[in-house]
This record gives sequence, structure tokens and C-alpha cells, in this order.
Amino acid sequence: MATYYNILGIAKNASAEDIKKAFRKLALKHHPNKGGDAEEFKRLSDAHDTLEDAELRSAYNATLVQEAEEESLTKQGIKHMSEGDVLDNLKNAKTLDKKILERLLRRAEELDLFHRKEYEKALNVFQKTPRGHTHRVHRAHSANSPPRSHGAAGGSLSEEDAELLQHLNNTRHTVVPNTRNVLRALMEQAESRGLTGHRQYQKAAEKFSKLSRRRTRRR
Repeated sequence: MATYYNILGIAKNASAEDIKKAFRKLALKHHPNKGGDAEEFKRLSDAHDTLEDAELRSAYNATLVQEAEEESLTKQGIKHMSEGDVLDNLKNAKTLDKKILERLLRRAEELDLFHRKEYEKALNVFQKTPRGHTHRVHRAHSANSPPRSHGAAGGSLSEEDAELLQHLNNTRHTVVPNTRNVLRALMEQAESRGLTGHRQYQKAAEKFSKLSRRRTRRR
């Protein structure tokens, strides 16, 4: 897809004066009143209006960089990406398209990178995205038994613990094929931190049990 720079026929480092000159030249040729194509003139006008404004141009350039990164990721083939490349790309979770981030998280899971900080932070970003859901898979427990329970609510929570409980709460409302696995993985983390007495954990355990019963009935 042509960029605004391509449309005006200028370089990305073109000056404000270069942008004006390029637009004037092409506008004379494509203006509808001069027999030009109205759609092409609109494209020229959009390009000019965006690039002549410093703030809009900066935002547009940032979008181009993001699109280039995502295209590069697609070409590399996330399915076959190495552990190092996956972790490097997860560091940019906040700027990635949601679908790209989801595929990176899936690849990280295949490589058993659950406990790497890059994965944890990227998962957090993904879960906070509107209508988001996680795809985290954990293999520690048996197929149908819910995680062990201990501890009670009480005392102040650290920021990390509060986030984990929020993840549990969000995930139990998610409807995707692997919600059960996601819940189990998060619940195990909650257990290790003594959070099983909290309402969010208990509600998640109830949802886990229901999903496990459905799974058993389908067999």
C-alpha cells in the first residue's frame, strides 16, 4: 500500500517546503476542475494535510514504523521464531497489533517461556486490551483436578498480587477453548503466593471445576 510520501513522490525526510511544492504540482494535474480524477485528488489532499502538520506527521511516521515491524514479524514466520527473537519482540508488546501479540504469546507458550518477565509483561498488556483473552497453557496439574487450595484473605496486597487476582477475575469471564488451562496456570501462581483465600481465586476455582466437569462429560 502506497504511503503518503509515495503519493506525493517525496522522501520521508522531505521539508515542509518540499511537501507544499509536490502537492501544488500534482494538484494542478489531478484537480477535478482541470479534468483530473477526483479520487486521486482526494488522496493527494489527505497526504498533504497530514504531512504538512508536524504533529500529524509525527503520528503518521510512528504508524509506518509499527506497520513495518509487524510486516517483518509476519515475514519471519512467528511459528518458527527462536526463543531469543520471541522475547525480544514481546518487549514491544504495547506497540504491537493485538493479533501479532497473540501469535507471539502462543509461540512463547510452545517454548515454555511462561515464567520469563517478557512473557509476563506481554500477557498483562494483552489481557488489558479490550475484549482480550489469554492463551496461556500450563502442564503441572493432572487433567481434571483443580489446583490445591490453602491460605486465607487478609493483609495488604502487593501490586503484583493485586494484578494476578485481577487476571484471574478477567479470565474467568473469558470464553475460549483453553480458558480452563489459563485458569489453572493463574491459580497455581496464586497458590504459590498464598492468595487462595481471596474471592477472585475462589470464583476462578468454581469456574475451573465447571469447565473440568464439562470436559469429562464430553469424553
